[in-house]
Amino acid sequence: MIDGGSTKDIVSSQLVRKLNLPTSKREMKLSTITGVTCGEQRVAKFSLEPLDGHCVINVEAAMVSEVLRSVPDKQPTNKDISVYPHLRGVYIDELPNSFVDVLLSIRHSWTLETGEVVRGPKDMPLAKKTPFGWSVMGLCNGRNVGGDATSVFCVSADDESLHTVLERYFRRDFFNDGDPEKLCNSEEDEYAIKQVQEGVAFNKETGHYTSPIPFRYGPEETAKILNARNYEDIARKRSFNVVKRMNQEPERKAGVLKSMQDMFDEGYAVRADSLPPPSKDTARCTLPLHVDNRKPGKWRVCHDAAQKVDGVCLNDLILPGPDLMNDHVKVMMNFRRHRYCAQADIKGFFYQIGVDKRDQNVFQFVWFEDDELTKPCFCIFLVYIFGAKCSPFVCTYVLRHHAWINAEAFGPEVVDAINNSFYVDDFLRSFPTISEARDMRVGLTGALSQGGMDLVKWKANHPGILEDGMASEENTITFEDCKELVPQDKVLGVTYT
Repeated sequence: MIDGGSTKDIVSSQLVRKLNLPTSKREMKLSTITGVTCGEQRVAKFSLEPLDGHCVINVEAAMVSEVLRSVPDKQPTNKDISVYPHLRGVYIDELPNSFVDVLLSIRHSWTLETGEVVRGPKDMPLAKKTPFGWSVMGLCNGRNVGGDATSVFCVSADDESLHTVLERYFRRDFFNDGDPEKLCNSEEDEYAIKQVQEGVAFNKETGHYTSPIPFRYGPEETAKILNARNYEDIARKRSFNVVKRMNQEPERKAGVLKSMQDMFDEGYAVRADSLPPPSKDTARCTLPLHVDNRKPGKWRVCHDAAQKVDGVCLNDLILPGPDLMNDHVKVMMNFRRHRYCAQADIKGFFYQIGVDKRDQNVFQFVWFEDDELTKPCFCIFLVYIFGAKCSPFVCTYVLRHHAWINAEAFGPEVVDAINNSFYVDDFLRSFPTISEARDMRVGLTGALSQGGMDLVKWKANHPGILEDGMASEENTITFEDCKELVPQDKVLGVTYT
């Protein structure tokens, strides 16, 4: 595919592996319609030429990405163009699949201007003879062959990984034939949905949902790939590095120790030897730890699922699933729609969804069994981690699944709120009256608690919304505590006025 809106060449990681293309790493800044992101990125060098060898395109540094294969392009076929008389001399080399493995930037657009052009009447598709064969652009049998429909989103991409920004940018260029507001799911997205849909279950003993991890190649093949690599050494080394810096910074040490203790006290993590030993066929991966302190005073210990060993990391083997996140602007606009508004968030959202027992061993990590932090031991995280690329999809799916299966009991208003008024774990909604807002607070809090999810940190622009006998000190920030929404408060990063 030649993309006139891209200044960077891109090649799929699948093609790089298949052809064993040489790659290197370099720091790159990616500017898209969603923002600017900097990070280390793999690049590949290769050349393209048609079968007749009359043309050569040299690609010096193409970004290596999983993104291209996440969305199949809709290629025209000879049957599609046969209905246009002016295109009867055009023949398309039809491919066995519709995945794009190489995206060429605007610098290679000269290849579209070197051959014959076949034009028809106004609003009819045109064809261009390129060194690589015929290319058809324009509407064909009601299908958007040329990719003319493009969605533009003015949303900042702060703190998102380079891959996530690129994926969202690329996927916004493709629409569902029936409804341009909805994206078509790729085959990989459908496979991710199928795995979670078939495996999600409610554990009555713990009062929480569990879900399998959506593996790209299925559990068995994933186990073969992971178990053939030694992830333990790098994980152990990085845990000792975490401790070394903790000992140099007392404040960091106190914060990290508290964060780790909270994980064990809440039951999110356990010693690996406290669980039944895994079978030889069980997928196992030991993840390094790193400390996130982007919010002053808060120390979050995270798991690094992007650490590669022999060229493969856990995230390479996990499907991100479809983007189920509600549109940021839509949520904000609905939040300002009516006079009365309220907000809250789900406490430890990812940590409220358990990992299926068959997959828990891929979230293994190294910590210490003694107070001096000198004796390492293996531990397992039983819930979804922040570093796994599937966590946003899985947890959002489970949240909506909880609404779907309890729709009759919860009522249409609560179900609609769960589906449309959450941005990840943040709830925002406005109401015409105080009583409607109060009823929603009570109903929604009760509905989520049945699924093991606590809706806390309530704020509202009127004290009556927060007043009722069901409110607890833990789950409610009262108006009297001066936590009502006031000017200068920020809602999803936007100042409230």
